[in-house]
Amino acid sequence: MTDVDAAFTAMQSHQSYLAAPSSVDPTERHRLLDLIAPDHIGVFSSGSTMTPRCIVRSWDSWRMSFAAIESRMGVHAGETIELIGSASSTMVLFAAMHALHHGAIPRVTVSARPLRGHPDADVVHAVPTAIDDILDQVLEGERRTPRLVVSAGATASEALWRKAERAGVEMVEYYGAAETSFIAWRREPGAFEPVPGCDIDIRDGFIWVNSPFLAVGYLDSMIGPMRRQGDWVTVGDMGDFDTRGGLILRGRGDTAVTTAGHTVLVEDVEAALRRITGVEDVAVIGIPHDRLGEVIAAVHVGSATSEQLRHAAHALPDPARPRLWIQREELPRLPGGKVDRRTLQVQLTQAQTRVQVRGR
Repeated sequence: MTDVDAAFTAMQSHQSYLAAPSSVDPTERHRLLDLIAPDHIGVFSSGSTMTPRCIVRSWDSWRMSFAAIESRMGVHAGETIELIGSASSTMVLFAAMHALHHGAIPRVTVSARPLRGHPDADVVHAVPTAIDDILDQVLEGERRTPRLVVSAGATASEALWRKAERAGVEMVEYYGAAETSFIAWRREPGAFEPVPGCDIDIRDGFIWVNSPFLAVGYLDSMIGPMRRQGDWVTVGDMGDFDTRGGLILRGRGDTAVTTAGHTVLVEDVEAALRRITGVEDVAVIGIPHDRLGEVIAAVHVGSATSEQLRHAAHALPDPARPRLWIQREELPRLPGGKVDRRTLQVQLTQAQTRVQVRGR
């Protein structure tokens, strides 16, 4: 597991570092570390395969962002910063480096439920589902009111903003990705504004960014959603600008689902499910969920039953497992032959499908 203090030492001394999750075995960890140049770090996406993607970025790409976020996400020396999640996740590790840079004290809390962490924390960084639990604890008098709550990893609902207001908690939400770092932020529901130093462009509905915070790319020829055109990068997120130039997020394209802060590429899940006996075809999509942002649904064709697929899907990492299974005789397709994921999403959403998610 990632050692926050070791990572900070590597950043200060311009050494290479690999922030590997426990799923990466020691031999592979050493092999990947040898591929990382000095003054660079390898971080891992949440990924939907058994081997998450390693994203390489320079330490400078994070150092430069420290100043960019000070106006809204600054921390003070001596403060306790609670980071909810895994120390190997990009969101948590960056926040820990930022805290240590300013002399604050990072404390990592595992995101298990019920959530029990550091009730005296001054600042909390977490995905919306964990922040919802934190705000409940504040409202119930189980923990002190933090000075600031930072939300990321999935879009915060308007209900969460209203709850933060009732709890008397200042909340800042930022939008970004492991490949891009910070892109935009907001302090209330509505449009996002660019983080200082980040330029945003909308091309054919997709969000492209150009900033000094971008990652170099994927390590060891790994494949992921990051695409480059000159100095500009996209990870497939969609959006547009409002009349005042604010960024409105429209979710991922049809190749990725963001669920509880984890980005899952649907092609990876579909490839795993197609290997199961009795599956002739399958389409994986995201459908809206009040707490998790989206949950994964699998619409499949063939003789395999939903129960058989559900059992086989336990081989996938938890974020990548479909929570809803639907068996059909055929899948809707676009004129070119591709699966019409948009139609599937509309059909399932309009049917007001209720999804019970265990262990979340």
